[in-house]
Amino acid sequence: MTPLFAIGYRLSATAPEAFRITATYVRSESDAGWVRSPQTWDFGYPSVNGIPRRFGTSETLGLLGGVKNEKQFLYSEACERAIGDILTTIICEILDGEDLSQSGATIVIFGLALPKVVGRILSLRPPESVQVAWLCPRPFPEWMAEGVNESAIVGLHGWGVDTDWDDERVLVSTKTEPEDGCLLVFQQLCHWGVRGDVSIPKREHVKANLCKAQLPREVIVAAEQIEVELSAVYSHEAEEPLRRPANSVGSLKYESLKGQQRQWPPGWPFKWGDGGVSAE
Repeated sequence: MTPLFAIGYRLSATAPEAFRITATYVRSESDAGWVRSPQTWDFGYPSVNGIPRRFGTSETLGLLGGVKNEKQFLYSEACERAIGDILTTIICEILDGEDLSQSGATIVIFGLALPKVVGRILSLRPPESVQVAWLCPRPFPEWMAEGVNESAIVGLHGWGVDTDWDDERVLVSTKTEPEDGCLLVFQQLCHWGVRGDVSIPKREHVKANLCKAQLPREVIVAAEQIEVELSAVYSHEAEEPLRRPANSVGSLKYESLKGQQRQWPPGWPFKWGDGGVSAE
């Protein structure tokens, strides 16, 4: 079975002039998996006075889309760049951790395909056998842009719109609307000029306070571990047990094996089981 990597992150305001991003990812293959110890980064917004509208490096549309307020625009741009830095680092960790050029892999990111992130992943030139895709429910989760109105995000960015770069298709978007869930936007990266087949695994219901879409169980585990980290930070020491969120999805079944391994990157192995989520 081709391994699936699911990346989740959460953006939250920590002060009027600062924000925080917490992220993790899950590796899943057959009946077993591995979750990376969550990481948190703190950022400060740039000063508005004296800073030009564009930073002068590469184009971003910003999480808030087409907002006109200069301060909001700069905040939005800073958030998108920070997310780009973090997701690029995580994908590099995934690609450097094992040889995926032969076995192949699918990397699913829980969120929208922001322009800055797309450009940075393309610049990595991942193996053709590694497929990259984004899954995002609509209405968008509040953590996408600190609770900003959805219409502001849609604005200039545009959801579900294919993207070309120098006349080459690099992003193909589709949408699905299941009978028992909200609309789900699916965006697939076409690197090396090729659109591969991305097989989305079995889906489970995400708890209502996150979103009401149906998402792969690997995505849910990543989202749950971010919630655990935000509610009570892991000590991030070796052999610390994997914790189950208090409001974990009842239909999601996986069972942890051991405490945190003494390895890099730090994380926990687990098995998909029938007895619910249990931490030793």
